[in-house]
Amino acid sequence: MIAERTVPAVWCPLPSAIHPSWQRIHEDAVDWMMRMRLYRSPAQLSRNASSGAGELASRVAADADEEPIRLYAHFLIWLFSFDDEWCSEGRYGASPEELAVLAARLLRVAETPEPERMFGDEPWTTALRDIRSRLACVASDTQIARWAHAMRMYLFGQVWEAGLRAKGLVPDLNDYMAMRIHSGGLGPCAALLDVLHGQEATPAELHRPEVKALTEMMSIMVGVDNDIISQHKESRRSTQPLRLLNVLTHHHQLSQDEAVEEVIALRDQVLTRYLVLRRDTDQDAAPGLAAYLTGLDRWIRANLDWSYTCARYIHPEDPVTMPCATLAAPRPGPARERLCVPSISWWWT
Repeated sequence: MIAERTVPAVWCPLPSAIHPSWQRIHEDAVDWMMRMRLYRSPAQLSRNASSGAGELASRVAADADEEPIRLYAHFLIWLFSFDDEWCSEGRYGASPEELAVLAARLLRVAETPEPERMFGDEPWTTALRDIRSRLACVASDTQIARWAHAMRMYLFGQVWEAGLRAKGLVPDLNDYMAMRIHSGGLGPCAALLDVLHGQEATPAELHRPEVKALTEMMSIMVGVDNDIISQHKESRRSTQPLRLLNVLTHHHQLSQDEAVEEVIALRDQVLTRYLVLRRDTDQDAAPGLAAYLTGLDRWIRANLDWSYTCARYIHPEDPVTMPCATLAAPRPGPARERLCVPSISWWWT
């Protein structure tokens, strides 16, 4: 099992960065989580407090002002706690009907400026309302609508996963990659990248095919890297993990070692394409789009720097069995021209 070995290092030439106040930002995120009561047990509180949400936010937005990074860190810790409490490892992880009801309430909170409590004192809806209300002070109506739409796709992805768990199904590679773009929560995170820097990318800029492809590739990169790194956590805390490794071992009859090698080859191929397209897209970008694209770069690298040392993945309940890894992986050899996965092959066109 991969959990008994060092997590493999991966290749990533994108530069690291972190805001100098990252520790204070994380402490503030933990304080906010406790005020919002985003935990059900002391164990969950401890896990989320050690999640490093403030560090991750500070790596993604290393050169932003501190206040918007605080809001971003609050949103990240909301995502972590929501996933643990209700989704993959939580009470509705295999109950799509119940999760859909909660998702509908959360979507109503995300899409409306109404400050009152629409659904009582339930902590996760209350906390999301707090985030939504504060976004109205720093983001335009268009940016908030973009974030709310991305939240809709994220929550749909969670209901989709719960439906598979309820039936004991493992999606094939094509379906998995199509939904991994949304189920990892990177869509709403990406939607706020220009907001972090007080900029605004226009809808026309964000709807350009190359920008849409880069956004999807970032989501897949972060999701697939987490599939590798979180395997230890998922194998111990989730009875039916939906990860790329499981897809490959189930449908392609690969061993765990073979699946790890295939996943690394896949992510290297996507990253190679991302770097080429990113270089061609960067020319003459307006400030809003430039901030957005830089944020995509930062997410790919920040996720690795954070994940390889974060207690959320590397040191869950039995830390002794999980040594840390580094990013000292060599540059991969020549990649295949295009991935044979129809749902994402358009990135190469």
